Amino acid sequence: MKYLFGFSVFIILSFSSCIEEVCKTCSITIMHDNVVQDDLTTEVNFCDSELLLIENTAPIIQTGEGYIITITTTCN
Repeated sequence: MKYLFGFSVFIILSFSSCIEEVCKTCSITIMHDNVVQDDLTTEVNFCDSELLLIENTAPIIQTGEGYIITITTTCN
């Protein structure tokens, strides 16, 4: 039993060390009334679970009295 436990831990550690971190640079663009706000546009590196959340996010659209703000994230 002791050997089986030790072998299981070894396999798990070996497998986790083989998984490479996946990272991408994502561009976050903010538009106000369909005009890109260059001073607010930025690039950020996201990895693994954060990357999965960011890549699958639809554009965020906020409306107020007389304006529309759109935030779009695209990853390379």
